[in-house]
Amino acid sequence: MLMRMLLPCGVALLALGCGSGEDAPASSAAQADAEQALREAASEGRDADIQSLLDQGVEVDAADQDLRTPLMLASFEGHVDTVLLLLNRGADAARRDAYQRPALIYAASGPFPGVAQALLARGVDVNALDEDGWTALMFAAAEGNVEVVETLLDYGADLGVRDSDGDTALSFARQNGHEAAVRLLERAAASD
Repeated sequence: MLMRMLLPCGVALLALGCGSGEDAPASSAAQADAEQALREAASEGRDADIQSLLDQGVEVDAADQDLRTPLMLASFEGHVDTVLLLLNRGADAARRDAYQRPALIYAASGPFPGVAQALLARGVDVNALDEDGWTALMFAAAEGNVEVVETLLDYGADLGVRDSDGDTALSFARQNGHEAAVRLLERAAASD
């Protein structure tokens, strides 16, 4: 924490010293490399590397050109322990990528109910919409991820949300032939 306050020029200047602007291009490249290393470690679930990079002062929410954060990448790959580590180190679970997708949508795209649970337990919006009006429930239903659908429903996912084309989670499950998801969503709709 003290390093971050003392190094307004960036993490890479730790070894170079923070002085004139002459080192700025090298420091920017080193910082970008460290941020990329963090995103790769998160995507691969390498928690020891993540811990080390964060301890060195790399920003926990360091985003790529599409504004994807380490938390989003870990969520997409289903690394529950990594997601918890990043959340405990201050990752913003509500942050959105360039397509307005939060980490929960990344988790819902794969069969990762544990990741969805970890994010929802932190109070993320279960009905957050991306730029096309899709929710995490729609992604999970479209992929047939029944356990994720169930988790999202347990946290109050809204079955009635329609995307920009008028489709719902149930219609996506039907269109993609995911009968187990269709049955679950129909039961949930009937109980509302």
